[in-house]
Amino acid sequence: MKIYNDPSERSSRDLDFLIKEDQLDASIQNLESLGYELLTNFSTPKQKEAILRYYHHMELYNSKEDTLVELHWKLTSLKNFSFNLNEVWSEKYSISISNFDVRVLSDNQLITYLSLHGTLHCFFRLQWLTDLFHLFSRIPADEINRFYIQQKKIHADQFIAITLTLLNELFGLHVPQKIISDLNKRSKKIVEISQKRIIENTALTRKVSRPKTTWRNHQIQYLSGGIKGLKMSIFSRNVRPKNWQIFSFPDSVFFLNHLFSRVIWFISKLKRAEQ
Repeated sequence: MKIYNDPSERSSRDLDFLIKEDQLDASIQNLESLGYELLTNFSTPKQKEAILRYYHHMELYNSKEDTLVELHWKLTSLKNFSFNLNEVWSEKYSISISNFDVRVLSDNQLITYLSLHGTLHCFFRLQWLTDLFHLFSRIPADEINRFYIQQKKIHADQFIAITLTLLNELFGLHVPQKIISDLNKRSKKIVEISQKRIIENTALTRKVSRPKTTWRNHQIQYLSGGIKGLKMSIFSRNVRPKNWQIFSFPDSVFFLNHLFSRVIWFISKLKRAEQ
């Protein structure tokens, strides 16, 4: 709605809500009272603590309405970059949707978030770039350059440079050459991977594919966040809430869930195969 002014012009896979962490329990309860089921399962304090540390959202699904909701308490799990949530909340403003006031991110925060999100997923959905094309098309070239310089201060410049390079090459968006030339080696690799994935997913007869393999996830996290990103990716892969339904060590020795994550994964896979 914020980008297209008409909700019928943009289909959506889910609904994303940004909340404060201390609002999480109440938000889950409210959605469950409306028929939503929590998909990110946890049953102990340590399990919840691990999810809050290594993830940034939980999913709830309403089978009757066929609607998926994601509750975000932060906008990214990257260790080398994080949004200043105080600024995010202070810069928010309201738009009207069907006579309801809905609070949304500021334009700059939205562009930064969508660029970061797209980069981490190698823009395997072309629609994500289309959204950003509409946003950047409203900004004069000199303003784009100023915006890019501002992003350097919060270490988000490479995400923006990757996005603008793809928009320049695929959509013909005019981008200052200085921004494109600022791409570092890792960012150039992400552009290359993204171009390949976009081409793979543009055939109408093909189902949209996404990078699923563990090594690919680790690679993208490293390219996006360096060694800190790689470490976070490895540790987050050891936190698998869906496996806890099958087996989990008690909170008193919760660290064993990390050490034996692959064993727990294998046990879970065998259990699911039997069902």
